Amino acid sequence: MKKLALFAVALVAITFTACDKNADQLSDEDSVTMTAEDAAVMEDMVADVEEQVDYNVEFRSGDDDCPTVTVEPDDGSFPKTITIDFGDGCEGPNGKVRAGQIIVTQTAPMHQAGAQRSVTFQNFSIDGVQIEGTKTLTNNGPNDEGQPTFTREVSGFVMTFPDGTSSSFDATWTRTWIEGYDTDLWLDDVFAITGSASGVNRQGVAFSSEIIEPLIKKRICPWIVAGVKQVTKGDQTFSIDYGDGACNRWATLTLPNGETKEIKLRWWRD
Repeated sequence: MKKLALFAVALVAITFTACDKNADQLSDEDSVTMTAEDAAVMEDMVADVEEQVDYNVEFRSGDDDCPTVTVEPDDGSFPKTITIDFGDGCEGPNGKVRAGQIIVTQTAPMHQAGAQRSVTFQNFSIDGVQIEGTKTLTNNGPNDEGQPTFTREVSGFVMTFPDGTSSSFDATWTRTWIEGYDTDLWLDDVFAITGSASGVNRQGVAFSSEIIEPLIKKRICPWIVAGVKQVTKGDQTFSIDYGDGACNRWATLTLPNGETKEIKLRWWRD
């Protein structure tokens, strides 16, 4: 019995040693890369939702089969609730597949200062990533250059990836409409985004991020095309550079030791 007890103690010790070894590995390059990917994709996902809401509420012609859009009350008055329903899934531009519902509550036309648009989700996913949480956009009126500005607040935003892992965050960003706000076109719109966020990566490790050069999002491109985000995880600080304006899904990660590597903005897709 004593031998058996000693064996059990030894087995537990080995198990904890293995766990500690795995925990130590959380601070290596792979962990930094994972955190950078999560920090990058959170802005990407929020921007995607925002564009879907903007298009289906403001620009949609009504000829599309998917998604279906219902408005209550449908008499032009406010406040109103808009349900954007992608059903079991439909493929949009750039091959993105969305499923489930985006539910929008809007207090007034969004071109009016003070107007607010709140977004929640019902079984909603983008490319197999399940989305939960709340996003609120408030029109702050124009800045000194006459450009419309909005506060974007994200609360309890959880992304559950196809492999079962999840990442979560809260954020407060400012979205400035720097081009296209004075035309009736959709694809000429360009936005500059600033602000900060805090979250937990897929490994359960806390991180924070701050945009140190405004992120640039063009309607015509599915990706953020420029700007720099600084990310902090524990005592490690690193940055994500989204590029010089070219439309692609790659960003440059500068590791804590100064080395650089490319990361894919939607790492779970080919």
